[in-house]
Amino acid sequence: MGNYVTEAELNTYLWTSWEDTLLAVLNGIATAYINNFLRVTTLNAQTTYQETQDYTWKIEYFLSELNPSNLTLVNWNAVVWQTNIEGRKLTFQFAPINTDTVFNKITFTYNYGFATIPDAIKGVVYDIVSYLYNSRKTSWIKSFTQWQISITYEDTEAIKGILEGANWVWLKKYIKNTIIC
Repeated sequence: MGNYVTEAELNTYLWTSWEDTLLAVLNGIATAYINNFLRVTTLNAQTTYQETQDYTWKIEYFLSELNPSNLTLVNWNAVVWQTNIEGRKLTFQFAPINTDTVFNKITFTYNYGFATIPDAIKGVVYDIVSYLYNSRKTSWIKSFTQWQISITYEDTEAIKGILEGANWVWLKKYIKNTIIC
């Protein structure tokens, strides 16, 4: 899965040291909550993704994954048409030829994800980890041990209450949507 910030960055943000084990756990929790909110498995750069959409004679299609790039195949054919990807909008110079389509479907193969995680996402990770770290001895944690880390959570609803303060507005533009054309 891969976290979006490192424990060293979190130590710097929280002005702590020697907290790597605890911060690794909290970082994983923050990453999981962000991925769940955005409906993605990861935002880190991936190798390839393949999706199938209804074929139309349009020159515009909308890809579903975040930050698509490097369109390599359309219907299992190498891309020879002039294309432009802006956000999730894929524009062909000419309508793609309907070759090898099955039941009027078109398949796109492309890379997606971010080589460098956007600062807005990192900021939300910092917020979540900060909330969890600064309230680590409150009632939502049943037990806590520092060096041989042992955290037992009492209630996930209490954690959700803590996370309500995180600035989710920053993440709205990164939510994965299913766009039907």
